[in-house]
Amino acid sequence: MRGKPIQRILSWILCFTMLFGMLPGALAWSEDDPDTDAIEIAFFKLDPEAEVEKPTASNAVTDYEIEYSDDSIKKGTTGAGYDNGPFYLETAKAPVGSSVTISDIEIPEGTYRVDLIHKPNNNRASIECSLDKTEFQEINLTEKSGTKLDTTTLLNGNARESDDGKYYAMTLSESMTFDETTTHEFTATVTAEGVIVLYGLIFTPPAALTLDKDAIALDLLSAPTATVTATLGEGYEVLSWESDDEDIAAVKADDEDETSAVITATGVGETTITVTAENVDGDEKTKTVAVTVTKSDAITLSRSSLAFNLGESSDPATVTATYNSLFDNLTWESDNEDVATITAEGDTATITPIGQGSATITASVTRKDDPDETASATLEVTVEQINRIPITLKSDLSPKVLTLNAEQQYIRVA
Repeated sequence: MRGKPIQRILSWILCFTMLFGMLPGALAWSEDDPDTDAIEIAFFKLDPEAEVEKPTASNAVTDYEIEYSDDSIKKGTTGAGYDNGPFYLETAKAPVGSSVTISDIEIPEGTYRVDLIHKPNNNRASIECSLDKTEFQEINLTEKSGTKLDTTTLLNGNARESDDGKYYAMTLSESMTFDETTTHEFTATVTAEGVIVLYGLIFTPPAALTLDKDAIALDLLSAPTATVTATLGEGYEVLSWESDDEDIAAVKADDEDETSAVITATGVGETTITVTAENVDGDEKTKTVAVTVTKSDAITLSRSSLAFNLGESSDPATVTATYNSLFDNLTWESDNEDVATITAEGDTATITPIGQGSATITASVTRKDDPDETASATLEVTVEQINRIPITLKSDLSPKVLTLNAEQQYIRVA
């Protein structure tokens, strides 16, 4: 029986050592790469020498210097709170202008995204944050702002499942560069009265490999190419760009370090472009781009068909051609000039009916950079001659108008 409390103590120590150590490679909520080596700064953690079955605020210790502008705003003996697993830095209700400063934060040289972990509540303060001399936007701690975290996050790894979504990562800076490994100072200053509850900071370096596009749509005529750019983490270089189907899209790196590539449509369909990067240790990362290729019409006409009745009118009609800028030399042709003729003026043609029958009007263009490639669109023309003779019948009940077909094939009552 005496061994069980000791086991529980060791279990708690191990749990919180895992939760709150500066552990690279475990930031599961990283959107770009779950294996990103993030640096986690937990303001408070469990005292590794505390022989307790359950942590409380009095068991909290910190690796950093924490100073309050006024001791009256310090909550508890340590300034720490405890909530279902993680410890947090807490103040009593702090007036505007009061502040808390955490110093001796050591960050290795590099570029990072900086996130602040907090838990919103109605009695929270609004704060302005700064890291060294860099000031960030005001944060309203009452609002559920930033990225919602779940129980896979280190700072929330031991929270109850029902607490998912109560913790938020607010991005202070998308990109902050530290030229050398040294210590830094974080300050939160109250701008609207309330309680401060902060869990820690996350410093996330760029993912090993990211792309500026994950999908592109190309058109063989109107948009045949697109450029994709890769961003690499420290120590990584691009090994290759590959297309799953070069009959649909080809890819070629267009700079010396191959961090960007031009994707060119070669056929209609769908394929995938894969880029692979590797570091000096042989660790490979891959990202893909989904490519969809279509082909728009090189030339279209404002009409697809025309019907004339010479018995009513022989007035001509017009049709307009619209074609891709890669093409020119527009020509018009009628395959039956006994039925319809063409008078062209620029991109517009006038179609004149001549006699009964059908004809196909074809508009053709030639590709500027390849005279052997042509494209065309057609218009179907039908010409009839129906003469209608109205006949009025005298009737005391109801007058009727009869339409007599000129060829005397039928009589239609209108």
